[in-house]
Amino acid sequence: MPSPPAAKPAKTREESIRQQILDAARIAFARGGYDTPVREVVAAGDFSLSTLYRYYPSGKEHIVLDLYRALVDEVRDDMVRVDAIPDARTALEAWMDVGFEKVERYGVLASSVATGPLPKVHRGAVPVADLYRFTGRLIKRAVAQGDLAPNIDVREAVRVWFALVGPLRIRGCLRDGMTLREIRDITLGYFFRLFANQ
Repeated sequence: MPSPPAAKPAKTREESIRQQILDAARIAFARGGYDTPVREVVAAGDFSLSTLYRYYPSGKEHIVLDLYRALVDEVRDDMVRVDAIPDARTALEAWMDVGFEKVERYGVLASSVATGPLPKVHRGAVPVADLYRFTGRLIKRAVAQGDLAPNIDVREAVRVWFALVGPLRIRGCLRDGMTLREIRDITLGYFFRLFANQ
């Protein structure tokens, strides 16, 4: 009989406090973007400003870097899951869902990962080229499956994909009263119509 999987070690107090700070920062930055003042991170959490600076002496810069790292880890896991979907169109739809889920969870930080602008100090933390390559691979699968036109320029299709999910467009649609689900549905519909196999 196989032994049960080992339980994850309990988080230390320091790890728990860091996680509380990151959770509060994710909420605050999702609302206000990178320019959100540190005091709003404190207001979104259950800790003091001195606690935040004890764990993040440089303040916002390293908090955002840790948020980007968490986001990248989540996206890498999502890439494995999406890549395993056999139907190319369903995989592209799932990939679009991943993007909008991250926008909902991380706000502008998520959409700026692929489309900019990233603060200079954080540009190396996010493997943007990996996102573009993965999206291109999914588009090629959709072409091979017959969901997209055989003669499309995959690089151009990838650029269009990320332009459609740009932070300014999403913010504008949200300001116009659209939900993320409505934006996602319109975006996918437009992408597939633009590059349809006719």
